[in-house]
Amino acid sequence: MSTLAGARGKLAETRFFLGFLKRIEDNQPATTELLDNEATYFTSALLNACYSVLEHLECQGKRALRSIDTPEAKLCESDLEKAVRHLEDSDICRPVRRGAPLERAGLRTLAVHHELVQGKHQKQTHGGWGSARWGTTRWGATTSTCRLYADHPISKERVWIVPRMTEHVQELEELVTHWENRIASLDTPSAATHLCS
Repeated sequence: MSTLAGARGKLAETRFFLGFLKRIEDNQPATTELLDNEATYFTSALLNACYSVLEHLECQGKRALRSIDTPEAKLCESDLEKAVRHLEDSDICRPVRRGAPLERAGLRTLAVHHELVQGKHQKQTHGGWGSARWGTTRWGATTSTCRLYADHPISKERVWIVPRMTEHVQELEELVTHWENRIASLDTPSAATHLCS
């Protein structure tokens, strides 16, 4: 069993909520709520699950490193903290200090502490001009797609939910895998000190 089983479990939770958001983006409701309400609720759940991955990673990673009890493992503990803080400082999770402007707050911080991050649909129609006989023009085939977005409640910047959250979940997955490998390599007798630099 992985030393970071809780972080892995939370990653599975992020993929679960992301799957619902992709489904909602394709106009396939998951419940009897309006699609925009579903988008809002699942976005909030996904933001919190992403933050939980970082919390589990830091807590379980430190516990695993302390159980190894080598100088290399002690050095790696601060590297783990820096890696977690780096992702916590993203547009997804960034906290704000009391009195600081909320424009810099991450979506998760806003959703939990300040304002609802509302998911919305934007319908986009794609198509172009085609040509017909006798030199007249007509519209070619058109297709419509829906995309989910959220306006940052304070700065009003538009965030495309599914692509941005997919990218963030991938970052989290890479980070957890990286730390699983580092901890496993330190737990072997031939671990080298260069692994923590």
